[in-house]
Amino acid sequence: MFNLGDILNRCKIAVVVITAVFLIYVNVYMWGFTPFTDFEFYWRPDSQLVIRHVPAESIAVGLLEDGDRVEAVEGYPVYRGQVVYPLPLQASYLLTVERKGETLDVDVPFLEQPGALAISYRLPMSILTLAFWVVGTVILYFAQKDNLAALYIGYLFVITGVVTMGTHSTILSVPGAWIWRPFLYVIGVGYLYLGFLPRTKPLSTRTQRLFKLLHGLALCLGIVALWEASVLFPQGRSFADWLSIGLYDLALLLNGLGWLLGFAILVIRTWQMETTYERQQNIILIFLIGLAVVPVVFLTMLPRVLLDVAFLPFPAAILLFLLVPTGYFFVIYRRGFLGLEIIFSRTVIFITLALAMVGVYSSGLFVLQRFVPFAKQTNAPAVLMFLPTLALSIYSSRPINKLVHGLFFGWQIDHTLPVFTAALSSKPEMATLETVVMSLANELRSARAVLVLINEEGYLLAVARLGSVAWKPLPLGAFVPFFKPLLRTAIRPHQALHPLLQANQWMELVLPIMVRGNQVGFWAFSRPDGYFNVEQVRFLERVAEIVAVSSEAIYLFESSRKQSLQLLAAQDAERKRLASMLHDSPLQTMMFVTHKIHSVAADPCACQEVAAVSLQEQVQILQKTMTELREICVGLYPPIIEMGPALVVTEVCRQFEADFGLLIDVDVDLEKTFGGSEAVATAVYRILVEALNNVVKHAEATRATVALYDEGGWLHLVIADDGVGSNLSDVSLSDLIRRQHLGVVGMVEWAKQMKGKLLFAENRPQGTCIRLQLPLEEQVL
Repeated sequence: MFNLGDILNRCKIAVVVITAVFLIYVNVYMWGFTPFTDFEFYWRPDSQLVIRHVPAESIAVGLLEDGDRVEAVEGYPVYRGQVVYPLPLQASYLLTVERKGETLDVDVPFLEQPGALAISYRLPMSILTLAFWVVGTVILYFAQKDNLAALYIGYLFVITGVVTMGTHSTILSVPGAWIWRPFLYVIGVGYLYLGFLPRTKPLSTRTQRLFKLLHGLALCLGIVALWEASVLFPQGRSFADWLSIGLYDLALLLNGLGWLLGFAILVIRTWQMETTYERQQNIILIFLIGLAVVPVVFLTMLPRVLLDVAFLPFPAAILLFLLVPTGYFFVIYRRGFLGLEIIFSRTVIFITLALAMVGVYSSGLFVLQRFVPFAKQTNAPAVLMFLPTLALSIYSSRPINKLVHGLFFGWQIDHTLPVFTAALSSKPEMATLETVVMSLANELRSARAVLVLINEEGYLLAVARLGSVAWKPLPLGAFVPFFKPLLRTAIRPHQALHPLLQANQWMELVLPIMVRGNQVGFWAFSRPDGYFNVEQVRFLERVAEIVAVSSEAIYLFESSRKQSLQLLAAQDAERKRLASMLHDSPLQTMMFVTHKIHSVAADPCACQEVAAVSLQEQVQILQKTMTELREICVGLYPPIIEMGPALVVTEVCRQFEADFGLLIDVDVDLEKTFGGSEAVATAVYRILVEALNNVVKHAEATRATVALYDEGGWLHLVIADDGVGSNLSDVSLSDLIRRQHLGVVGMVEWAKQMKGKLLFAENRPQGTCIRLQLPLEEQVL
């Protein structure tokens, strides 16, 4: 089946290579094998070489005159499209010219090096056509077969470059350059078609038929032009001999109409559009085309025609037309290339400001020199125009910057940043995060959005979503982290590099949520009305920072609330345990003893001997009950705390060895006069008990080492084991809370309460080492 996109995509490499070879050939021949003149000439009619103007400073003054028609060079007839000046190049050529009905032979000298006239005639056109070709080649390189608009524009600009260069070089008689004449009319239809681009909907059937007809007519005219160049020109004839206009002039007219009508259609389409991203793209194109055309008309062409002066030099005016192909390149491949937006916006600001300054300075200088009598050889007009131009650059830079910024980036949502910050600060809850995500998605006109954060179990969960978003909990280990925004580009948008974009085709922009250099989540948005620009991404990055801080605060708040609930539950369980212990053993025993005593008291004389034995038994039971009560009291507040940290360490280690069979090497090295406060002993007790509990429950250790010593005004407690180990050295307090390491959190809090430090490290070759450091100067009695 015929597929135009597939054919254009397959042929683009061949077309680029052929056109590149042609441009190289033409430029090499034009600069290396064509003599440099310091007089102007043209072909009028299309087959006749005529001297247009001989400047007063030309070395051909007195030899050539305006209007001379060159019939032969070195005896060879002159034909357009063929070599006019025989090789090798010479310092002078014998020209046979017809002047006022007479035929003269004139030996005309030529420049050995290119002069200002030769450079101004060749260099701007070489640069302009090469730039058109480069932009077209880049567009073709990135264009996919399903993107017909990009393929068409790429081919159009590539062919425009070679056709323009070929047409220009035929004036200099570069042989073979006329071969591109058939496309001179086709590109005129292409310029008209540009007025319908960019677009999201296909052209109507009627418009498509019209363009097929125009392309057919243009191709027919091109074939006629090719026949003229290959058959009539060698005979010294052209269609201009029979018609009132030549085919070359007709092509220029049609190309000009194509540009004009295409620009008018683009303006009309934009005017009729609603306020959408496509309309913004069209406005950017209109501005760039206007920036290329308006200065050329009002600063170059009209002043040259009316005042015989050009405020903007012709080479600079030609180079401004580069804004047209680069403008189309920008609107086609803007998606995802944030750096492209920055480069284009700043370049447009610079060009706009520069053209305004050139226009004011040049026109003002012309008025002063023409109408104000100044002495000759004075710099007064230039000095007088300096201050207004400087003032213009100062006071117009901000409005121009604002205009271009609004043109490229449109609306801004920075005003919502303080609102989000205040909402998350006053109400740090998941519901607030969901409200922020929904508000941002609505502002961005994104149909779908999701905020994913890591939970305490290490899973990425969707905490807020908008639209039909399916997200399954994902383990953090199975997630590929990223630290910069992920954005789909216009080049192969469905072949995103990151797995997250590959698995979720609806995601257009994904931003990481970072806390202290670690990714704790991300949020993603679908494609809005258009594409995300650099200002929107920067704004969303700032909001992401706020969300990161807020999510941390929310998790801390939720963890604190959960910890408070757990504390209340633990207190309640402890009360039940104490009540059960007191009720099940001591109280029952005391009730039994009370009953026995009442029995003895009821008949003390009847059975004195039995009563004595019974009372002895009750005394033993009461002693046992007292022991149980004492153990309960010890569990509530160990009395060894009052004896100092040294005894605390010794007793706790002995108790763990007896209860759990853990081998513990104890090393206590304190001064005999050392006396720690009760607060120090309490902190040592609580931290040591929690550490040894973790060793018994989680470390799978066979041996532990506990050392207590004072050094340099600090009390050091070191607990090490040979278990499986746990990497807690780089984990923050909030992460500990997030991971539900509440026992470790309690150890850290005890250390902070005593203005000390609690450090975690690996115990070589295996295991964990915990080091507590407490300042003695503030705690010792």
